[in-house]
Amino acid sequence: PDHAFVCGSGYSGPGVRESTDGGVTWAPASTGLPATLVYDVTWGPNQSGDLFAATEAGAWRRDAATGQWSNLMGTAAPATTYWSVETVEASNRVRFGTYGRGVWGFEVLAPGQPFGDRYCTPGVLNAAGLNGRVELTGSPYVADLDLTLTARALPANTFGLALASRETGFVAGPGSSVGNLCLGGDIGRFNAQIQSSGPAGEIVIDVDLTALPQPTGFVAAQAGQTWNFQLWYRDTVLGFPVSNMTDAVGVLMR
Repeated sequence: PDHAFVCGSGYSGPGVRESTDGGVTWAPASTGLPATLVYDVTWGPNQSGDLFAATEAGAWRRDAATGQWSNLMGTAAPATTYWSVETVEASNRVRFGTYGRGVWGFEVLAPGQPFGDRYCTPGVLNAAGLNGRVELTGSPYVADLDLTLTARALPANTFGLALASRETGFVAGPGSSVGNLCLGGDIGRFNAQIQSSGPAGEIVIDVDLTALPQPTGFVAAQAGQTWNFQLWYRDTVLGFPVSNMTDAVGVLMR
């Protein structure tokens, strides 16, 4: 009850201030927020401590861990004034009212909740009798620098290599693989993070959003870009060594 935020004009001072002693003292809490009018703020769902703001410069989110504000709108939401914001606990969303562009909702991910759009599902059956799959956890916000790629349902103790691309595609059996390549365009390889699936048949890769592999070198992810990921892995068919592919997952970075 002693922790509170207030908002107002950010043109001549901080647009958001924070108190942790019931309002006795206040400190600026506007790191990353542009100089703008802040009309409304609300706590996020799931008791995450994150804060959401409706401003003259759009919709913004403050990460509780870093104290940094980041823009929520990406390329999907309208670039306009956002008048109000409220939390909808039942659906893990925050809902914004805008100037002339209606009401827009943003899903707030619970810790560990997978996100992104999986496609090329299911992957081709492997030697374990399973369809290899990938999922993303962490955060789709570039500023958070928190993205994990996990490949599951792999044969035990097999080696895998993650791939990344800005584009989707489809090539059946590339290079004599029994799987399908579901990325297109320029495809980068996580060569420094080749891993074994171990006895659990899983591979976990910490994705560095400041250094995503591409054929010409490493690039940093940008808000508004869509990135696609897939895993190539070793497999066997009737005892003969082959390669296989998981399904793929794409995410719009914000």
